[in-house]
Amino acid sequence: MEAREWAYRVLVAVAIAAVIVALAAAIPLATPDSQPTGEPLALPEYDPATTGVTPVPAEGDVEPTIDGGGEVVVIDDDHANRFEQADVQPLVAAITRAGARVRFHESGDLNDTLEGADAFVVIDPGNEYDPDEVRAVEAFTNGGGRVVLMGEPDRKAVSGGLFTASVITRESHLTTLGSAFNMSFGTGYLYNVESNDGNYQHVAVQPTGDLPVDRAAMYTATSIDAPGGNVLVRTAPGTTEYGTDRTGRFPVVVQSGSEANVLGVGDASFVADDRFLVGDNEVLVRYVVDFLLDNSRTPGGADAEPDEPAEPDDATDNESEGGTPEAPA
Repeated sequence: MEAREWAYRVLVAVAIAAVIVALAAAIPLATPDSQPTGEPLALPEYDPATTGVTPVPAEGDVEPTIDGGGEVVVIDDDHANRFEQADVQPLVAAITRAGARVRFHESGDLNDTLEGADAFVVIDPGNEYDPDEVRAVEAFTNGGGRVVLMGEPDRKAVSGGLFTASVITRESHLTTLGSAFNMSFGTGYLYNVESNDGNYQHVAVQPTGDLPVDRAAMYTATSIDAPGGNVLVRTAPGTTEYGTDRTGRFPVVVQSGSEANVLGVGDASFVADDRFLVGDNEVLVRYVVDFLLDNSRTPGGADAEPDEPAEPDDATDNESEGGTPEAPA
């Protein structure tokens, strides 16, 4: 018995030593002799001399200008959507403050859910919408309902245990639903080393029209390609798209759809509790709420005439003409 116990302890010791050696081999020693020679890597997003680190002040509140009048806004939570209900509480609070009601679609037939709704919000879905669901949303907008699509860039996540860990890519599955409204969301995140909210991925954004926005920011934002759509908000000059290295002013809020009843937003996290009051972000949240409630939908009955389409602005170009407010430093 003692011999077997001794052998067992030896095996345990050998196994522990093997793990330590493996971990040590996986972490290269940062000694002068082991450092690569040649020109240093050009990584401006990590250069402290050029990276903006001053956060934008958080103040104000969301005050919707549209009377909700008991309307129903449905938020989708049935497609592995990458958010917690607490994450969108400021948006929910603003909708209810306007006099409307919020419901979460967590299961069941989407067509039945939309039958009793006035507006529909889709936030960063992890699963694609099937053809029947896409047709249901199209019929909903054709009847005067308003839809807001919030997308996010691809994100990396670690899956598995200590010795079986792997890196997986989590995508925002808006391809089928977005394409029904001639809208495509990018996969790479946008960053700006000069105009941001204290972090190069927290990019500054500016309106292209009459939105009273001076200093606002979006977090882990992605661009929106919507030919013929009306671009409402773009990133500040000098923004770069990760993965393509394209630089310019990218559309991040676009109004599209045959009756201009669909609003695409290239970021879902700016409505979070710790971000919706940063700079003029409350103005963007208010615009989203007003857009949802300013509809001609009559749930379960005859619909009124849809709104006139907005004047198009080419959302495929990442450069904008005309004066815009200065970006936050």
